[in-house]
Amino acid sequence: MKSIWSQSCQIRARQSLPQDRKSEVAVIGAGMAGVLIAHALQQAGHQVIVLEADRIGSGQTRNTTAKITSQHGMIYDKLIGTLGKDRAMQYATANETAIRAYRDLITAQGIDCDFEEQDAYVYGSNEKLLRAEAGAAARLGIPATFVRTSPLPVPMAGAVRFAHQAQFHPLKFLSAVSEELTIYEHTPVRSVDGDLIVTEHGTVQAEHIVFACHYPFINFFLKNIPEGDLKAEYLLPIIMEGLLKENKATVSVLETHDKWFGITYAADKDKVIEEFKKLVGQGVYPSPLNS
Repeated sequence: MKSIWSQSCQIRARQSLPQDRKSEVAVIGAGMAGVLIAHALQQAGHQVIVLEADRIGSGQTRNTTAKITSQHGMIYDKLIGTLGKDRAMQYATANETAIRAYRDLITAQGIDCDFEEQDAYVYGSNEKLLRAEAGAAARLGIPATFVRTSPLPVPMAGAVRFAHQAQFHPLKFLSAVSEELTIYEHTPVRSVDGDLIVTEHGTVQAEHIVFACHYPFINFFLKNIPEGDLKAEYLLPIIMEGLLKENKATVSVLETHDKWFGITYAADKDKVIEEFKKLVGQGVYPSPLNS
């Protein structure tokens, strides 16, 4: 599906990395995160180079919902309950601060990006939960209230309304913010070793490197991220991909009504097989399952 934002905005093309370069800071990824980081650093007086594998804003950014909001579903009551009010307040404050930062930057630079202040809504069928969420968000300093109705033409028990949120055209915004930055497009990064970034077109040596490209690079990730569940969750698909390409593993596709997939840890294998046998017995999965 084509991005609706790409259809109404074409960002100026940039050249690929022409030769080996040195920079104080290198940012990998020219989406919203990478461009905003680079812009802030350059405004603070730092020398910055941005490396982009494809085009500016061609990844997650061009397919964004384009809302600028601190409302991300029903999260604040849960955050207070699991992390405590102080840490939940940090998250809420950071989100509200980001909304003001967008507004201030757009105003200061006169960026024409269809910026509009709007209310944000999350609706549902459980009034008790909605009221709890509105109260939790309000206690954290967010302009949140419970309302009976919303502009959405759908049945609901009510909604949580966040006032003073916003929406904009993300690519028009990105086009303006990126205009004065040094960005090299079609320059995919192949590896990062210490302060040296290796691309298809040359190298960039940087004192500081910012990864703003959705997924980290495997060699950097292996060296610098501590062992743990998150590291395993990231590495498993990569390892499986390698095994499949080398014909050292096979994949079995089960025809079920489920819409999920996963990889089982060795320590859990017996338990998982036992649970699946129960499901086979109930006719949920075909038999034989472990062929």
